[in-house]
Amino acid sequence: QLVSVRELIGFTPWFFNIPSDDKLVAWGQLMDRNGFYAPHGLTTAEQRHPKFAIDYLSSHECLWNGPSWPYATSVTLAALANVLNTKEKLAAPFVDKEAFFNLTLSYARSHRRTLSTAPFPAFPASPALGAPGVGELRLFHPLQEAPPLNPATPDPSRITTTVSEEKVVSWIDENLNPFTGEWVSRAILQRWGWPANKGGRERGKDYNHSTFVDLVITGLVGLRPRPSNELLVINPLLPPHIWDYFCIDGLKYHGVIITVLWDKSGLRYGHEKGFHVLINGIKVASASRPRKLKIKLSQFL
Repeated sequence: QLVSVRELIGFTPWFFNIPSDDKLVAWGQLMDRNGFYAPHGLTTAEQRHPKFAIDYLSSHECLWNGPSWPYATSVTLAALANVLNTKEKLAAPFVDKEAFFNLTLSYARSHRRTLSTAPFPAFPASPALGAPGVGELRLFHPLQEAPPLNPATPDPSRITTTVSEEKVVSWIDENLNPFTGEWVSRAILQRWGWPANKGGRERGKDYNHSTFVDLVITGLVGLRPRPSNELLVINPLLPPHIWDYFCIDGLKYHGVIITVLWDKSGLRYGHEKGFHVLINGIKVASASRPRKLKIKLSQFL
């Protein structure tokens, strides 16, 4: 029996190019704010479902009923890249290059954490865990108004700090609040006092199970890897007029060195303006703008 909720993992079959064309309608949920779209990351379950929640009071810190997981996001974006490379016209009513770019951008922006020296409020112990709890920081549903907090209980999400008290650093962790960008499991563990039986302090730090670089190279820049060395396919998933330039250089691929660059003005990289592909430093294909190019690779081996 099928479950009554759509889940982000449902896009995974497109990672392997399995589904038939009639299933493309599922992608209509990706950018839907009642579906999976949220400003700080794709939610793991559709937001319209009554059981969807960002739950700081759960007895478990690894939750897949709402928080955004970089792992699931990266798989979904790779699946989307496959769709846009193989079925772009058929998928156009549901997703496009602009969706891929915007989601990749928000995914990139989630790789950070704000450090603060402001004092963190004390919370009462959690009876279930016998450790410092999260007090009145309760679960909420984004489509419903959050219940009022006890005025006597400090709300950590509303603590204000001065600019001098904050520092933004590069960071990757387990899962995050898709509406605020806070790392959820880390916040829960920290408020429990980093219990040893849960992995101890900073358990989720450097939880790098995502494929960020792959999404940049094979998605945005558009080098589509193939098992055969006969053909090199470059298909940037960039909407028109987004970037004036980009370049990836020194990329080893099937025994050659690939360079892919786009320079609108021709003044950035020392090449003429336009979109160019170089193999072992030799220009082999060009276009006036980033677009799909196919190059016979075997002749350079």
